[in-house]
Amino acid sequence: MTNPAIDDRPCDYRPIHDYALIGDCHGSALVASDGSIDWCCLKRFDAEPALWRLLDATQGASFVLQPTQPFRSERAYLPDTHILRTVFTAVSGQVAVTDFMPVGHTPQSVRTDTVSLNAPGWLVRVAEGLEGHLEMRARYQCAACVFDQGFDSHDAAPMLFTGASSSEETSSLDTVLALGAGERQVFVIAPRSDAAFAPAAQAESLLAITHAFWKQWCRRCCYSGPYSDSVRRSALTLKALSFAPTGAIVAAPTTSLPEEPSGVRNWDYRFSWLRDSSFVLQALGALGYSGEARGFCEFLRACCVQTLPSLQILYGVTGEASLDERSLDHIEGYEGARPVRVGNAAHDQTQIDIYGELADWAWVYHQLGGPLDETL
Repeated sequence: MTNPAIDDRPCDYRPIHDYALIGDCHGSALVASDGSIDWCCLKRFDAEPALWRLLDATQGASFVLQPTQPFRSERAYLPDTHILRTVFTAVSGQVAVTDFMPVGHTPQSVRTDTVSLNAPGWLVRVAEGLEGHLEMRARYQCAACVFDQGFDSHDAAPMLFTGASSSEETSSLDTVLALGAGERQVFVIAPRSDAAFAPAAQAESLLAITHAFWKQWCRRCCYSGPYSDSVRRSALTLKALSFAPTGAIVAAPTTSLPEEPSGVRNWDYRFSWLRDSSFVLQALGALGYSGEARGFCEFLRACCVQTLPSLQILYGVTGEASLDERSLDHIEGYEGARPVRVGNAAHDQTQIDIYGELADWAWVYHQLGGPLDETL
């Protein structure tokens, strides 16, 4: 697609379908084809967002990385991964931007005292010159206000770390860098508390680890019929919606995107619905991913002991039963669609169908060899 230079871009909203999802099975981010990341939650899907221009084009935080002159962009995931590569082409040159959220297991033999990870909760962007010389504008725009004043944050505010061999950090950035063929620039959004790890200096190793993680996960897929690439890509999307620490599966990685333009049905879907999770697990189970079913079983067990003999239709990603809903009236909402909500009052609803869907899932789990104890 063709885009104007960043200085000519109006302060508006990208179409929702223009965003590509990246994630680390803890949090997620949405990357637009023009190089703007307008939504990102680190470490937890339901965390205070580090980037949220998606819900307020004026006040929200974002991170734009794109040419200063008119350009074309083409993008694709690296095969069988959640690593996104966008190639920007302009008259003077070509630059590729690789976006990913690190996830994986560092082999014991190559562990260092600076990084040992499952998922550190970082967002990594690597810009690399391919042809000619191209000026790139890097703009890390901080929020004009707090997203949720009622959010209880247990970690330091995110910072932007730059450079390939240093731990330079900043809370905002607006600069132009010229990249020639073979030249690279690294940017990492991470909690300030991780500064000692020099996040930008870890980009190369983290990319290799993340690439290996997703490739290995895809190799476990037992499907080999028609449209196998699309099947694996769909499975990857479902996997990216899973919360690794507990086995929960979220309905969506976002909150308050309207069901219709300027509508009011704008809900927070960053929680685990039994109905949706049952459907997801049946799909993953059919592809041979029994581990996800076992993980969700443990999550369900932890949730249900809080509410037996009843079940709720949804729970938080760490098993929270109470998900009080409130509106953030100071946030504009996507294309003006209000209210912007956090939490979901549907946890108090009674929906009888969840018992049937849970029984369907239990049967699949049993077929995969999962034990059904008295509680389950």
